Formats: sequence, C-alpha cells, structure tokens
Amino acid sequence: MHNRGVADLIGSTIRPHLRLTGAWRWLPLAPPGLVLARSSASWLSLAVVFGFLLFILLVKEYVAAGLFVPGMVVIATRA
Repeated sequence: MHNRGVADLIGSTIRPHLRLTGAWRWLPLAPPGLVLARSSASWLSLAVVFGFLLFILLVKEYVAAGLFVPGMVVIATRA
C-alpha cells in the first residue's frame, strides 16, 4: 500500500505540472484540479501512514541500510 500511495500521488500531480509547463494548453486546469488535489492529499496520507507502519516494523533493517541516513537528510531538507 505504501508503494501504491506514492505511485498514485506522483501520478495525480503529473497532469497539473505538465499543464503548467505548457502541455495540453487547450485543456482547462481548474475543473480536474480540485479532484487531483484531493486525491493527492489522500494518497499522500496513505503513503505516510503505511510508510510509518513499515518503519515501525523494520527499524533495525532500515537503520542498517546504507540509504537510510541520506534519505532522512533529503526528507528533512525538503520539508
């Protein structure tokens, strides 16, 4: 579910970003924007909840992995 939440979060934000960069100029941004914003928020919450549950269950494995600390640094600097 964590991967699904992240994938759908990214997928729901691609269309507005492409529209803002000039793709599909003929397609209005506002009507689907509300739906995409709400679905992005729900997928983000799903990804956060299941990511937290994964972290709780596998703390030692995540900390022992070489990418854990750099990943936390990236998350901390992006917030």
